[in-house]
Amino acid sequence: MTPVCLRKIIAVLMGVFLGSAPLRAVQVYGTSGTSSTYTTAPSDDFGFANVAQVFDSKDGFYTSGVYLGNGWILSAYHEVRSDDSGTGGFLFGAVLLDGTAYNVNAATATRITDPVTKNPVDLALYQLATVPTDPNLKTLTVSLTTPATNSSLILMGNGVNRAATLTNWNAAWTEIGGAGTYSGYYYGSGQSLRWGNGSLAGTLSADDGFGITTFLYSLFKKTDGSAMAATGDSGGGVFYKRNTAWELCGIMNTVGGLSGQPASTSVVGDGVYAANLSTYHSQINSVAGVPTITTLLGSQTAIWGTSVTLSVNATGFGTLSYQWYKNNVAITGGTQSSYTISSAVTADAANYTVKVTDPYGATTSSIYVLTVTPPTHLDLWRQTYFPGSTATSGSGADSATPLYDGVSNLMKFATGMDPTQPGLRPGTIDVSGTDLLFTYTPSAGAVADGFTFTVEYSDTLGIGSWFSDIVDQGIIGSGGAPVTATLPQGSGPRRFLRLKINKP
Repeated sequence: MTPVCLRKIIAVLMGVFLGSAPLRAVQVYGTSGTSSTYTTAPSDDFGFANVAQVFDSKDGFYTSGVYLGNGWILSAYHEVRSDDSGTGGFLFGAVLLDGTAYNVNAATATRITDPVTKNPVDLALYQLATVPTDPNLKTLTVSLTTPATNSSLILMGNGVNRAATLTNWNAAWTEIGGAGTYSGYYYGSGQSLRWGNGSLAGTLSADDGFGITTFLYSLFKKTDGSAMAATGDSGGGVFYKRNTAWELCGIMNTVGGLSGQPASTSVVGDGVYAANLSTYHSQINSVAGVPTITTLLGSQTAIWGTSVTLSVNATGFGTLSYQWYKNNVAITGGTQSSYTISSAVTADAANYTVKVTDPYGATTSSIYVLTVTPPTHLDLWRQTYFPGSTATSGSGADSATPLYDGVSNLMKFATGMDPTQPGLRPGTIDVSGTDLLFTYTPSAGAVADGFTFTVEYSDTLGIGSWFSDIVDQGIIGSGGAPVTATLPQGSGPRRFLRLKINKP
C-alpha cells in the first residue's frame, strides 16, 4: 500500500475534512463486532479506561486520545488543530475520560516533531487542567522500540460503528449476494468506545496532511475480532504486550483503502496507520515522561527502638522503580515506594533520598531528614535481651512476663534482675522495733532514666486500700544501692507491702 493511496482516502476516512455527524467506534470483523461487544475492558486489561474522547472543536465532533498518566493526553494533532494548514496552533474542547469531562491546560500543548528533521508530525501532547484521581486509569508505558513484525496488537478508539451485516463486492465494486472479490462493512450509526485485534504488518513514513509521520500499520483481516479504524478513531491507541506488560506503541492517524473502494466502508485488506511512538518517545519523555514526585513525607523524629516508615508518592509513564539512599549510599532492599526501619537506632539517623525511575528518566527527591531520639537505658536493655521488641509489643514489652514467673520485664529492669532467669519478687521485709523495713535496690539504669519508686501498703488488699505515706519514699544516690522505706507495723493482724515502678 503506497503513501499515495494513504493520502487519497484521508478525506474519506480520517475524520479531518468530514462535516458529517459524530459517528464513532473501532470496527470489528465478525458477527460479534456490533452492539456492546468489545466495549468493555478484557480480563487482560491493556488500558481500556485510558482511551479518551477528545472533542474536535474545528469539526464539531468527538474523536480519540490516550491518557498517559499525570494528567497528560497524547492524540493526533489534526483533531486539536486550529486550522487545516498543518502549521497552525491548537484549538481545544473537552476531553471525556472514563466518563468524566476535563478541560485542557492549553499552555502545556506541544506539537511533537521528527527527531531528525525537527519538522512537526501528526501528534500532540497536552495536559489536563486537573490531574485525574480515577483509580481505573493506568499510568501507561510508551514503547521504546518498535514491536516485531506480526506482533499482536490491540486497537481502540472512538470512531463510527459498522453496519450489522457483511457486504460482498465483485471486482467492479458491485454488491453481490454471495462471496466476492471484496468483503467488508458499510458504516453504521451510534457511538461507543470499542477495541479490536490487530497485527503489525510493517512500518513506513508518509504525510497524512499534517506532517511526515513515521507509521506502523495493521491490516483489516477476515478474522473474528480483527479491528479497522474509521471516522473518529484518530488519536486512538494501539497497544502491544511486551513480555508480561502492556505498552502504548501507536496513536491512530489515518487509514489506507483499496482503489475504487466505496466511501464509508471498511473492507478486508484496508490498513490502519498509527504514529510509531518509539520514534518519538524521547520528546514525549522530555515533555511529560520523567517521573514527578508529588508527595514525600517530611522530616521526622523517630523514637529509638520504634518502627519508622519513609514513603514517597510519584507519577510517571509505565512501571516506576525506586531506590532509597542513606547519606547518598544506596540501601540494599530499599526498592519500594516506602522504606521501613523496623526498630530505629541511633545509626539510622541520617539524610535520606529516593530516586524514582520510569522507562524514560529519573527524578531524585529532596533530602528527607530522619532524627532518632537517644536510647534510654531501658531501650538498650530491651534490645540486648529481646531484640525487635518494643515497649508495647514482643516478648520484651514492659508488661510481658516471658518466663511466666509473675515478674514483669519493667520490674526486672528497674530492680536489676536478670530477665533470662525466673525472678523472686524484689525487696525484703525486716522488723525493727515497732517498724517494718522494706528494702529494695533500684538499678542504675532506671535511676538514670528518671524512674521513681513508691512503696505502698495495705491491710486488706482491697481496691482503693493501698497507701504510700511511708518514710524514705524517694531514691537515694545514683542507683545500684539499697533503699529502705520505713513504716509502722500497724495495729491490725497483717500488713501487705508492694513496690510500684513509676516509668517517666
